[in-house]
Amino acid sequence: MKNYIKQIKISLWEGVFQQDMDFIVGLNLISGTNGTGKSQLLNWISCHRGDSGKVFFSDPAGKKDVIVFSPKRNAQKVLVENLKTQFGYDKSKQAQEINQILNQQIEDQNVQIIKSIAEYLVESAELLVNKSTHLKADAAKAVQEEYDKVLKRIFNYQLIFSWDAENSKYQSQIVKNKKSLSLNKLSEGENAIISLVFAIYFSRDFTDIYLIDEPEVHLNWSLEEKLFDFLDFFSTQYEKQIITVTHSRVIALDKFRPRTKFLFWDNEKVLVDKNFTPAMISDLAGDTIKIIQGITTKGKLVYVEDESHKTVLEEIAKILKLDISVQIVNGGSEFVKSFSKVFKNIPVQNVYFLIDGDNKPLTDIEKVEYKNLIQLEKYCIENYLLNPEILNLYEVTDWEAKIKALINLIEVKTKPAIKPIQVALGKSATVAELIDYIDGSEVFVRLVEDKKGDRKKKYDLMVEILEKIPQDDLLGKYFSEFKFLIT
Repeated sequence: MKNYIKQIKISLWEGVFQQDMDFIVGLNLISGTNGTGKSQLLNWISCHRGDSGKVFFSDPAGKKDVIVFSPKRNAQKVLVENLKTQFGYDKSKQAQEINQILNQQIEDQNVQIIKSIAEYLVESAELLVNKSTHLKADAAKAVQEEYDKVLKRIFNYQLIFSWDAENSKYQSQIVKNKKSLSLNKLSEGENAIISLVFAIYFSRDFTDIYLIDEPEVHLNWSLEEKLFDFLDFFSTQYEKQIITVTHSRVIALDKFRPRTKFLFWDNEKVLVDKNFTPAMISDLAGDTIKIIQGITTKGKLVYVEDESHKTVLEEIAKILKLDISVQIVNGGSEFVKSFSKVFKNIPVQNVYFLIDGDNKPLTDIEKVEYKNLIQLEKYCIENYLLNPEILNLYEVTDWEAKIKALINLIEVKTKPAIKPIQVALGKSATVAELIDYIDGSEVFVRLVEDKKGDRKKKYDLMVEILEKIPQDDLLGKYFSEFKFLIT
């Protein structure tokens, strides 16, 4: 095992934050309430790594290769460097004053600048060329294969990197959703996370210890979890130590809890614990926990994946006079499931998470990961409203023939999964046998179009259908999976 930090004896703010902290090989997470010195802790480690009485290594006589990354401050440092270049040859008093101000904005000069995605690719290729082991074209191919594997740890994208002999330069692109994009077309979050993981990977041959300050900046929740999964993989695969300060909710997940230390204030002192405090829960969960704290003990909060879920649940609550709040989680079922995993270790009871069936039932192992996650037995929530019994309450007609006709209107070219259903209906299968296993939203959209003379919108029609169902039958007969709303 390579050299790593075993323990620090930290003293900040004249003893206000004075603790002995132990660290493990691999990934270490540091979280806690605001103002507890998390970022200062990383800076302190960086500045005192050569002090044997403050930072203790597994091999005191060995190399102490430490690198510091701060995505939060990287943009500031890049701006500083750019402006320094701009004023580099300007000896005016104004230029000197600007440089002085800019230098004051970045107190920690130990923080490594995170370069662009392309720079890491080019530098990696040139290292191979300079070693005389590869021609430029071969080096580019080797780098593409290597970094594409790193990229796929987080994104299902493809990296394209090649040597353009005609123009004597390297070319780089990302294939996203089957479209080739230049790197500057990536979102801010995508650029931030790819640049960071490439920076970490690029430095693997000359760094053993990584200090990373809030790597989740600019990222949505799904990317946060993927980033920390990468950090865990990287530190294990390459025998590195990563000490990361974070406000990410990943610290509430089972796989990261044992690796996390929490900083908190107690009697004007900063202390360290392995568990949450109530203040940390509020601080870390942010707007989410604020919503929850606003719910009464009788109320419930339900996170859902789309507007159809929200429409149905809110209408049921309205009819039955239930106290519930429904929030859409942008990003679909995977984001809802991620929220559910986070709340597994947060002591809040009246929060539920609803996802479609999508013909992908959760395994028994997956179910253990989640808290209060309800997966519909049917493909999607629209399928419930396509029940002929319910539709006849709304309007008496030959729904078997009508729905069959609507299914046959779905184009196989855009929805290839509908083809076997259409074939089955053309033989002896009935709509009732198949409707629960197809995307009912597609059928519902065509049902609305069929009633376009009434100028109905999809969600208006859903509400009208629900209003026709007797109250006793709503949860007792047709929506029994939603009984959690009244328990």
